[in-house]
Amino acid sequence: MTRTEPLHCYACGHQYWYLGRDLHPGQCPQCASHCVSPAGEVTALVSVDVSAETVPREVTVLAIDDRCRHLRYRLRCAERTIELMTVEVDGQIVRPTADGTAPPIPGPIRNHVTQQTIPAQFTQRERGWSDESDSIGRGCGQSRP
Repeated sequence: MTRTEPLHCYACGHQYWYLGRDLHPGQCPQCASHCVSPAGEVTALVSVDVSAETVPREVTVLAIDDRCRHLRYRLRCAERTIELMTVEVDGQIVRPTADGTAPPIPGPIRNHVTQQTIPAQFTQRERGWSDESDSIGRGCGQSRP
């Protein structure tokens, strides 16, 4: 597996390259923390919108990487932006630093959030639908134009 960016330990700040044929072991060689960049691909398992109808919305996504490390991404979503609040790797919580540096949000997590949890009002606007008034008088099974 070839990486184009170095691995990062979010616990001690160490950056390093892993030389090997398989996935990196998911542990920092300097401090032994598991709070390092995901190994291989990240797969979103489930997401929970924990903020109900408020904007910005807060979404928690449970995921695993190819080493089966458990990842929990807490995200803040507003309109078209997704901001990382925290990521938890095997029980260790990583927060953005005071200067705003945060672990990147993997593409599969960003795509999952975009597809699963964008507020209906934004989706409707994109498709040219009006808000709630458009659904008045429509029964179940009647589709929108």
